[in-house]
Amino acid sequence: MSLAEVFERVAATQGHHTALVSNHWRPSYTQLNATANGLARTIIARSGEPGDRVAILMEHDAPAIAAIVAVLKASRIVVALNPTHPAARLRELIEDCDPSLVLTDATLRTLAAEVAGPQRPILQSEEAGGRQSDDNLPIVLPPEQVAVLGYTSGSTGRPKGVMMTHRQILRNVLIDTEAMEYSSNDRIPLFGSVSGTQGILAVWCALLNAAALYPFPVITKGITGLSGWMGRCGISIYNSSPSIFRHFVKTLDPDFRFPVVRAVRLGSESATSEDFKLFQAHFREDCRFVHTLSSTETCNIDWSRYARGDKVPEGRLPVGMVSKGQEVLILDEDGRSVTRGETGEIVVRGRYLAAGYWRNPQLTLKLFSEDPDGGSRQFRTGDYGRINAAGELEFCGRRDDRIKIRGNRIALSEIEEALHRMGGIDRAVVEALPQVGLC
Repeated sequence: MSLAEVFERVAATQGHHTALVSNHWRPSYTQLNATANGLARTIIARSGEPGDRVAILMEHDAPAIAAIVAVLKASRIVVALNPTHPAARLRELIEDCDPSLVLTDATLRTLAAEVAGPQRPILQSEEAGGRQSDDNLPIVLPPEQVAVLGYTSGSTGRPKGVMMTHRQILRNVLIDTEAMEYSSNDRIPLFGSVSGTQGILAVWCALLNAAALYPFPVITKGITGLSGWMGRCGISIYNSSPSIFRHFVKTLDPDFRFPVVRAVRLGSESATSEDFKLFQAHFREDCRFVHTLSSTETCNIDWSRYARGDKVPEGRLPVGMVSKGQEVLILDEDGRSVTRGETGEIVVRGRYLAAGYWRNPQLTLKLFSEDPDGGSRQFRTGDYGRINAAGELEFCGRRDDRIKIRGNRIALSEIEEALHRMGGIDRAVVEALPQVGLC
């Protein structure tokens, strides 16, 4: 089953619920489904074949979410672009994914024309779908079909497209729903761009649980006034990276506490005991703190959940227990399993991994492999970690932040963590310089 098919089931049973909330549009699930159907028919008429890529260059707002649903209903692959990126970056991504259509809005049409070039058709969402039927389309997509092409920079800065499948995203929604206990009563903010993994997954966690999604572009609006907006909207979930969370919470009055937020989820980076203390200071007694480890290639790997009164270890927090349906291996440099408590590379084994890298078979073969026991695949994350005495995974930094000085292997992230614990340091970055003895 595909994402679009599951969404249609939600719309059929929860159609009266509000799906999206923005300044200009507040559609119900019935209305969102109908809008996406009309746009999907226009996409089919204007673009190539099923499986083609459709680039979405739209403002961080509700119509962009309808566009994502429509592209999948049209059996195309979503390539969401971030309009705040430089034009040269957008042009590079479009050249790489080679879309059959660029979908945009009135505000960004000029930019879309600039980065798409004269050879690629452009469709403005406001001009599409009006004369098309809003009935559901026949959708026949296997779950292993690619749904989203998500670009990450990697260690080289060169964008690489990760082919995320319907099965992978659906499984992640199930895992996140268990961790966060999502329901149709939730009001979920969308802070990150839908061009990123966290943004696109937040969209589907909301839509497939019949929750209301509230786009709020932190990158352009900033965090000033965010707490007031959350209060006015009755936001029940907070979801961001730890670094954004720290900056946001430190803008609050010392005695301020969110009365409605019932869960805080921090991902994309390591959360620390200091983050948990900030959580304790500003959220209600029954609020839950959820810490996750994920990647675009795997989606959710592990998660841990804490009550406000729990005690947590000092420093970097454990990520928690392995998500259902997959296995985490800790391997040494020779590919052998290490003993509990020892550090090695985190390797994820399961049936719900990304399909690989777009137009990069060499990198796919390097990092993805068939499980020798059959039935699943493995992905080398490039992250270091260890399993502690409680059976929880602890993140220990990136493989590429480990250096060797005078024969001793050192993790730069661990030095940064020690600096953070000293107090009075908001952000620490450690770099090794060749002229001071790197060997």
